[in-house]
Amino acid sequence: MTRSSFRLRSLSAAVLWVLGFSCLLAASANAVFLGLSTRLGGSGADSIRDVTTDAAGNLYVTGSTTSTDFAGLATSPNGTDVFVAKLDPTGQRILYLELFGGDGFEEAWAIEVDAAGNAHVAGYTASSTFPTRSGYDAVVDGTDLFLLKLDPNGDLLYGTVYGGPDADGEFNGGIGIHGPSGRVYVGSRADSTGLPTLNAFSPYCPAAPCAFVVGFDPAQSGNASLVYASYVTAPDALANQEDGGLLDLDVDASENLYAFGFVNPNAQVVLAGQGFQDASGDPNNNDHVLVKLDPSQSGAAQRVYSTFLGGFGDESERGRIAALDSGIVFVGSKTDSDAGTFPVLNAVQPNNAGGEDGYVAKIDTTIAGAGSQLFTTFLGSTENDEIHAIAVDGAGEPWVAATVGGDAAVLFPQVQPLPGSPRAGEDDDAVVAWLAGDGSAIRFSSATAAGGASSLQGLAVQPSGRVVVAGSRADANFPRRGGLPLAAEGGSEIALVGLDPTGDLGLVLQARATADPARTGDLFAFEYLIRNLGSADAANAVLTTDFPVGLVSPLASASCSLPGSSATCELFEDIPRG
Repeated sequence: MTRSSFRLRSLSAAVLWVLGFSCLLAASANAVFLGLSTRLGGSGADSIRDVTTDAAGNLYVTGSTTSTDFAGLATSPNGTDVFVAKLDPTGQRILYLELFGGDGFEEAWAIEVDAAGNAHVAGYTASSTFPTRSGYDAVVDGTDLFLLKLDPNGDLLYGTVYGGPDADGEFNGGIGIHGPSGRVYVGSRADSTGLPTLNAFSPYCPAAPCAFVVGFDPAQSGNASLVYASYVTAPDALANQEDGGLLDLDVDASENLYAFGFVNPNAQVVLAGQGFQDASGDPNNNDHVLVKLDPSQSGAAQRVYSTFLGGFGDESERGRIAALDSGIVFVGSKTDSDAGTFPVLNAVQPNNAGGEDGYVAKIDTTIAGAGSQLFTTFLGSTENDEIHAIAVDGAGEPWVAATVGGDAAVLFPQVQPLPGSPRAGEDDDAVVAWLAGDGSAIRFSSATAAGGASSLQGLAVQPSGRVVVAGSRADANFPRRGGLPLAAEGGSEIALVGLDPTGDLGLVLQARATADPARTGDLFAFEYLIRNLGSADAANAVLTTDFPVGLVSPLASASCSLPGSSATCELFEDIPRG
């Protein structure tokens, strides 16, 4: 309970006459609240590439670091090393922190966790001394892909590299785990044209670079641990202009592989009639492709769904997917194609707002042809925008994390934004958006107001419903809410932001005035009581007060000054259930 003169925004209202001016009380709440805001790093250069969660809600993050005091702990990177950190569900405690590296450079680009709490991390390394254990290969040739499996305590259970004499895996990539078998699939881009293949959809890389997928069984060791290896190219080797790479990979419970990437428009990886776009949208620029493979089949028969996704323009060499066991796939990426050529459908933003825009698509890979496209929408501002991450919540609705170029966060679609967002004058702001499952509406869209959480983002939905987004920078204005103790700050930091969708908070306002109406010159105050009758705590509720002209002195409970004219204050409070 607070005693003061306030206006509380709400769904219901009452009017009090104060000093001849009206004071409106209302009770409302944003759909999404800032529940966590913390940074992770040390005195060196730290960056993040991915974040995920397990069934208990623990958070797992991976990226790279040069810090010798990462998160306040004594760390000994050899140049730039990969880090893997496990945090408790609140983000307030590090459960383990491990560094992996050798005498060269390495970078992780994806992490997934299995049902037993084992973390699987994939990326690339140029280190001849990169740590491996019981793997398919331990010798790095040039630049190779790596896969690490860590137990719930962070101990290395399995580690391998895979590649040829050229640069392989030195790009973006994705990882997926087949839960029932424990097999792990990884995809990226290869410059080596003669990678070892096994049960391949396509053994050919006619013109590097080429997209590829490799599968391992970490329960096995040595050569026996390699269970699948294939290029994602034309299986008949007729195409000679692949110029492709995988941006992300996912696996469903039936062990279907979903490979999302980009290809040269003349590549023949898409089989006509399977998807909603049979041909490239631009003969001179790369297009995105989605290919669904069934490794239980042989050769070209593994390709059970494929489609282009692009227009007359260039589709980004970055993007992520989220595949459901039902065969539904959500895609988040970016394009500079316009609406006249890009395949928009049932779009909440039907036009490219300018430059490169993000886009979100929902595809049903169990349906052939045009019916497989459920919706595709642009999502962006007049500047260059890029979606870095996508995840699906328990209701089957997609969340995306994006970077908005320039000072354009104020021009990105804003739906119930967080307090203080967007921030004018901030370059490359991080934005989070929540879309309806059918793409018909944007439920929430806001800059994170996190002091510069920037590119190379990851996004994960915890079992509690909290959405955690990770960015690669935190500036001096970074606000802290919960989270880890502050450690040394270096040239670049990692930002972790938790957003709590609340639904119906059930907030009830009760107010009592000392006098109504009050006479000029009288002291006036009222008490307000907000009760939360909803099903969950309401984090960071916003209470805004407008002081009318003529109020000459602030009340003791007010946290802002009164300049003798109308002024506004905002209070942020947690309102526990009950």
